[in-house]
Amino acid sequence: MSVELIHAAYNPETGISTATINTELGKFIGESKLHEEDKDIESTFAGCHYAEMRALIKYMKKHIEILKYEIKGIEKVEKAMMNKKEYLHNSSEARTLRKQKKILEKERDEWKSRVGSLHQKMYDMMKNRRKTLGEMINKDKGDDKK
Repeated sequence: MSVELIHAAYNPETGISTATINTELGKFIGESKLHEEDKDIESTFAGCHYAEMRALIKYMKKHIEILKYEIKGIEKVEKAMMNKKEYLHNSSEARTLRKQKKILEKERDEWKSRVGSLHQKMYDMMKNRRKTLGEMINKDKGDDKK
């Protein structure tokens, strides 16, 4: 997995952050919009970070889609083999095909898990942003008293 952030920008007029990543599967663009209730904690960095995460999720979903096509291809070959009169379920070829299918299914499931984890991480970051900023401000105030 090779991912390069090639562009990130925040438009203060629209409140929209965009990020573009370049991967082996092409370019993916993510966007994040500043909510009205968060105007007082507006952050160019946070918005661009969320936009980048959304671009990564699009990339991961594309990867999953490709794996699904590969699995379907193996299933078609497997079905064609099973329809042959001379098909042997325990032949080396049939076992190799089933093994490759399992490997791809495992990889697909791992990518799905990554998407879910990144979604959750982004949600948690957005939900806890105000609290995190408050803690940082309080820590700075406490450091000044020393």
